[in-house]
Amino acid sequence: MSGQRGERAVPLPTWVSRLLGWPDDSTDGISWLLWLCAFFSAFGFSFFPIDLNDRNQADSLRSRGEWTTATSSEVRVDYVGGRGGGYHEVDEVRVRLEDGSVDVPLENVNAVSDSIYDDVRQGWQSPTEITGYQPPFDVRVRRDGRGSVVMAMAREDYEYWTQDNSDPEIGLSLGFGGLGVAVVALTLNSLRLRRPSRGQARSRAELRHRVATTGKRAAPPKRGRKGKVSWRA
Repeated sequence: MSGQRGERAVPLPTWVSRLLGWPDDSTDGISWLLWLCAFFSAFGFSFFPIDLNDRNQADSLRSRGEWTTATSSEVRVDYVGGRGGGYHEVDEVRVRLEDGSVDVPLENVNAVSDSIYDDVRQGWQSPTEITGYQPPFDVRVRRDGRGSVVMAMAREDYEYWTQDNSDPEIGLSLGFGGLGVAVVALTLNSLRLRRPSRGQARSRAELRHRVATTGKRAAPPKRGRKGKVSWRA
């Protein structure tokens, strides 16, 4: 029927309302710290799977790889823009190996340092001292059952990921560390906001003393300058 009243919304329990409102109430005055924690946490969690994959690839080459030599190479340089200024980096490297394999892509290039601030052109080109990967250089390769190369990595990049590398753990620590600091900051800030100010604490102390001595909650009347009576709570 059109005249029926709509169902009344059931109010949430008090503890549920407090729990839902806790994050919003606890951020007062520490928003900048929470944004900083969120940045470090996102940075760490986003790089963790990338670094872990790179290290796992190097580990697979360590257990099932062999050394060979790159007799020629090409590098692809890209430009990376940013607010603080841009830079170039080597994004891809392809090599010819001494066994005749050609256009073999290298994994995890520029693991040590990938920022080039010199004036270099973009795109595929012959390597220089600035870009690195000038032949000849050692390459660690893994082959399939037919002898074809399925993975290859330059010695410098391979050694970076296999010699006591802890990049994935650092990323994971940043991620959980940012979350932990945020939770602790929210908890302490919530306790700080709940603590009464000095004026409120003094008023409560006076009220308790008045009730204990007089049995009355209201303060006695106070006369103003013109004889008017005002009551203090």
